[in-house]
Amino acid sequence: MKKKRIKITEKSRVFYKIYLVNIMITMVFICLISVVCSTASSRLILDNFIAYNQNMMVEKGNVLDERIRQLDETCNLVVGEENAFRLIMTNESEYENPTRLILIMRYFQNVCSGNSLIDGLGLIDCSRGIMLTDKTKFELEDAGPYESCENGNSFFLTERDGGKCLEYVKRYEPIRGEKTVYVIIRVNQEALFSNLLTGGEDAMIESYLLTRDGQTLSVGNSRELSGDLREHLMGLSETVQKYKTKANKLVLYKMPSQISDIALVAVQDYTYLERQTENLKHRIILISIFMITVASVIIYLCSLYLYHPLKNLVTRIQELPVKKKAKARRIEDRTVLVIRDGERVVLKKRPKRGLLAGLYEFPNELGKLSEDEALHAVQEMNLHPMRIQKLEDAKHIFSHVEWRMQGYMVEVDSLTREEAGLLFVEAAHSEEKYPIPAAFAAYTKYMNIRLGNERFEDK
Repeated sequence: MKKKRIKITEKSRVFYKIYLVNIMITMVFICLISVVCSTASSRLILDNFIAYNQNMMVEKGNVLDERIRQLDETCNLVVGEENAFRLIMTNESEYENPTRLILIMRYFQNVCSGNSLIDGLGLIDCSRGIMLTDKTKFELEDAGPYESCENGNSFFLTERDGGKCLEYVKRYEPIRGEKTVYVIIRVNQEALFSNLLTGGEDAMIESYLLTRDGQTLSVGNSRELSGDLREHLMGLSETVQKYKTKANKLVLYKMPSQISDIALVAVQDYTYLERQTENLKHRIILISIFMITVASVIIYLCSLYLYHPLKNLVTRIQELPVKKKAKARRIEDRTVLVIRDGERVVLKKRPKRGLLAGLYEFPNELGKLSEDEALHAVQEMNLHPMRIQKLEDAKHIFSHVEWRMQGYMVEVDSLTREEAGLLFVEAAHSEEKYPIPAAFAAYTKYMNIRLGNERFEDK
């Protein structure tokens, strides 16, 4: 048997086109959300990193200043030692004899052994042209690079034994303009770097000591800073700054010492963070597109499978009878006239068709009449009214109309002859021969009779 081809109407084609457009809009919307969220999250993470590292740099800057203070105190102890002080304060040759120099060297050795920050000590007397260390004495022509130490103390990086040596130099001028002395401390880098510098291949942030002439000292396997980056750090006045190179995006931190010309600097490469964010963004977009595509295909196949059953169901639902809304009930105002001459009352018979067909009623007029208008209506019936009395208002509800009635009882001189359409009825006989509908129940009591339905209830 040949399979029936599913015929798709024009309305269905329009529906599927709109459906595909909605899918595309949803994909674009999700892609935009992914881009915005990933960008915002990467910025938030980076800002948190920067805030944390900035606080860490402040703490490490305080540690660095504390260790510099220890070195400064050591310099003051050196120049305060008796033999060293005399050597500094005089130019006499007797203070250069071997005995005194050996005593100074031993003192230097004691200082070095008692302080983990110090690897060696030295003293330069520029006027004598000598340098005295914890091991030997030798002659100097000048102070060399130490002469640039003009602000009291400074750090220098020198090449020694195939490596970099960090030296703390303090300048004294015991006789201003005549004598200059430098105390040089060779710093133990391992003790100085402890809990101060971080670095290595796996480190998220690498920190360095930056001297005033732009030289850097780092931990172990840390990468050397490029010349451009060192120059930028030298001129950096802010504590935190973002910096871009051709290959990387960096955050630079700088914490200058409060008591020396050295600075603690750090470099954070956040290129990896942006790469991870970009990868995550691509994954979210691809997964979202995949899930939307799969869901759309499933919905499309289900719609094709359920197309005819759903169409038949809709057709049957449309064929079901629908209850019409009830029309609003019409309101009619009426004035009821109870006309009597004593024992008799005026009634009239309603038409054979329509509301209350063939029943008897009191004469009544459409609208709400005043007393004068009611008397005039009685006179038009060729009756002579003598008195009129206002009766209570009443209401009766039919299926499609509502009567809102006001009544008057009118006494006339006599009911001698019947007018066209009017009956002069004895009140006592009216309930037997002339049944009055319940719509006038509020006014039948003025005839001293019961309604037809009340009589049936008694029986």
